[in-house]
Amino acid sequence: MNKHSPRAGISRLAKAMIPRELATWSTAAIMLAALEGGLAGVVVKSVFDGQASALWVNLAVALVVGAPAFANVFSFLFVAYGHGRDKVRLMSLSISGCGLGLLLMAASPVSSFGLWMFTAGMILARVFWSGVVTLRASVWRMNFSRDVRARITSRLMTASALVMGLVSALIGFWLNHQALAFRWIYPLAALIGLLTAWVYRKTRVRGSRRLLRDEQQSRSQGVGRFTAMAGILKRDRKFRNYMLAMMLFGSGNLMLMAPLIVVINEHFSLPRLDQVLITSSIPLVMVAISVIFWAKLLDSRHILEYRALHSWSFVVALASFAYAAISGDTMGFWLGSVLLGIAYGGAVLGWNLGHNDFSNDKDSNAYMGIHVTLTGIRGVVMPTLGVLLYQGLNALNPDLGRLALLLPFTLVVAGAISFVVLARQHRQS
Repeated sequence: MNKHSPRAGISRLAKAMIPRELATWSTAAIMLAALEGGLAGVVVKSVFDGQASALWVNLAVALVVGAPAFANVFSFLFVAYGHGRDKVRLMSLSISGCGLGLLLMAASPVSSFGLWMFTAGMILARVFWSGVVTLRASVWRMNFSRDVRARITSRLMTASALVMGLVSALIGFWLNHQALAFRWIYPLAALIGLLTAWVYRKTRVRGSRRLLRDEQQSRSQGVGRFTAMAGILKRDRKFRNYMLAMMLFGSGNLMLMAPLIVVINEHFSLPRLDQVLITSSIPLVMVAISVIFWAKLLDSRHILEYRALHSWSFVVALASFAYAAISGDTMGFWLGSVLLGIAYGGAVLGWNLGHNDFSNDKDSNAYMGIHVTLTGIRGVVMPTLGVLLYQGLNALNPDLGRLALLLPFTLVVAGAISFVVLARQHRQS
């Protein structure tokens, strides 16, 4: 049977591992809902607005929105430290570390100092989560074979997205009636994170002894270090081109949310609950609904061919947001939110699994490290750039700020075209 066939069966061992993975990431999703960038951005804008200048508040929005991606710039540290060590134990410690950031957010006073304290807590929590994501890729690679990996991951992501969507909606409802509800929300999320870490400690990794032995033998070669990851980019042309296309495509995606939150908040009279639904809850629910479709597509295609199809879903979503912002038709925000969630459903699979089509067992962590580190660079630059563009246009004319959403749309279109070109080259090679 073709290794990409979506009809391949799931092994008995893999089936036995799914329940624990499902329980772990469904529980973690409750914690992650509080750390979702769109929701945190709405909290910053609604709670801390007026505690500092509009520029600084909007830049803080950019930082908390970009934190899930920006934190990944530290992933190469987790790759290096995790090389030759127990991945499950390190993941449990990293999940516990997320709780530290959540407690810092909960304790933030409503002041200019509290604005940056809240932002720092968000970044700290997401840095620890980047370690979980980086190391988790290796665990999933060992436990689930290529021909079923996307389908199993889709099950885990479906449950996680549903929980996050429902919890973020409840948080939005709570915030709509009590602006300081985050004082209770974040400690509860931290407690749930500790429970998740305790549960995950008992997870088994198939072939873990062989993996650790191979990694320890290759440690002298510097695998997992920053220089080693740079070496991979130098020698693997296909992966390098994939990362270049992702830089364009991902830049547009990561630039979108921060100026979107600011535009909705400053130009449209939508309550906090509506803002949370548009930027967080609806996209997450749509991830759960759409991810199974995307999984079948990814299981049957190389990641380059998959991205050449999937990327256009983002183009349509960002077009809807730009139309709504410029025309003033708020229905475009709701439609864009649904379309964005569908696009995210495919993105979460491609992001977690795409590097495996270029790597092998021994260096999969390094490939994932490259991917998430570059995502981190985009995460720190693009949301801030989007907000600064908004501020600049708004300073010229208050109606021009809405045009800031055209830049992320343009970048996503350029990235989609790049994937089409790379897929064509891959088929011809």
